[in-house]
Amino acid sequence: MSGANLETFVLLDKHNRVLRRLEVSAALQTEISKVFLDQENSFLGDPTRHNVIPFDPGYNSGRDELQEISNFDDEFDLHKAIKAPLSVPYFDEKIDSLESIRAVLTGYRTGTQSRVLVQNFDRRRVISPEGFSILRRGKTFERMKDTGLTLDKRLSCLVVDDTLVFRRFHNARLIFDLTEYFDEATDLQTANFFGFSSPAIPAAASMMEISDSWVRKKVALISRKGPIDVKQISKLGAAAAAFKVPLTVSGKGKNLKIDFPANKADLKQVLRFIDEDFYESLVTPGNRYYSNSKKKV
Repeated sequence: MSGANLETFVLLDKHNRVLRRLEVSAALQTEISKVFLDQENSFLGDPTRHNVIPFDPGYNSGRDELQEISNFDDEFDLHKAIKAPLSVPYFDEKIDSLESIRAVLTGYRTGTQSRVLVQNFDRRRVISPEGFSILRRGKTFERMKDTGLTLDKRLSCLVVDDTLVFRRFHNARLIFDLTEYFDEATDLQTANFFGFSSPAIPAAASMMEISDSWVRKKVALISRKGPIDVKQISKLGAAAAAFKVPLTVSGKGKNLKIDFPANKADLKQVLRFIDEDFYESLVTPGNRYYSNSKKKV
């Protein structure tokens, strides 16, 4: 795509989220196109070194890794905009606000494939004449009277047909609604996970109080794998002692259950253990560690 002129769009975070096309000069569009295409090459890196793996909420991408979500819901019809840019209204500062921009993007089609290149954007990148801003023109400074924006130095994500590719999930979720892929457990889900019928009952109060955002995310991740059955509880109880995890079980037979600690630090250690955040070295048996990865080998 070297030398191609691509249209530039912005995604606005207002009302139902809308897409707008930026009206820029031909010379500037050429420069913007080059910036985005260069950033795409940098984002993808050397194909012989970079791996693209399916998204796993429990895995932190390595330096040479990207994650992808297949069957991504293109709620803004980004590919349609790339194919037919004239169908997208221009950004109009009379009704649109630079502060409401959530992303700057462009894209192109190659053969039957559509590629959308996306940068995250927030109000800190808005150039505003508010206050008393001065700008150097030649040898002298003048008061700035116009508005503008500053582009990022890197892409946040790439949308290739129906696949979303990213390095950091956090950056992608600032742009798109990815709640269904990585969310927090609700009050009821959290209470049910800890064995309570409702978060409102007195017995659940202490557990709900220490269930912060981290705890709720862990509960959601563990719950996505399905309920913890009696056999798993038995194995967890036996293995916890080896790792010195404060996980205890009570009951017998079908009534076997995990007794979750009411101390936040202990609770988080137990949830890490259940979510398999611990591992034992195969090289040096007896050495046990925390892991930040769920990538299978």
